[in-house]
Amino acid sequence: MINILQHLDVWTSAVETRSTAGRGSSNKLNLYGIKKLRELILELAVRGQLVPQNPDDEPASVLLEKIAAEKARLIKDGKLKKQEPLPPITDEEKPFELPEGWEWVSLSHLGVFSGGKTPSKMKAEYWNGDIPWVTPKDRDCKLNCVTAI
Repeated sequence: MINILQHLDVWTSAVETRSTAGRGSSNKLNLYGIKKLRELILELAVRGQLVPQNPDDEPASVLLEKIAAEKARLIKDGKLKKQEPLPPITDEEKPFELPEGWEWVSLSHLGVFSGGKTPSKMKAEYWNGDIPWVTPKDRDCKLNCVTAI
């Protein structure tokens, strides 16, 4: 586990001078260290290394089984169309080792993808609620799946 805050003074003092040419050049310093710190935090979170993993957490495989069962039920009830399955994720497509209990999956394993028009912006529950929007082109995008999804 990495203690990011241990060297906060290093992260906040890393600055670079920007070019003074062009529009908006009045701010001549770029907080380079903060940008890199944000990138590091995101990278550690995606890899499951930001916080200790709880061995009591339900593994992602259980969540994926629940999702598959619900999708199968919706297909049987005629509420969803059956989608062509994507090939399994190969070892070459996995950029790093996942923590115990995590799994690599395509986005299509986690939801239903369909085309259509953009939902009405007049319905706040579509945009300010808990609906994560992706498009059909994201269907075969790979990501690591944790039980928090």
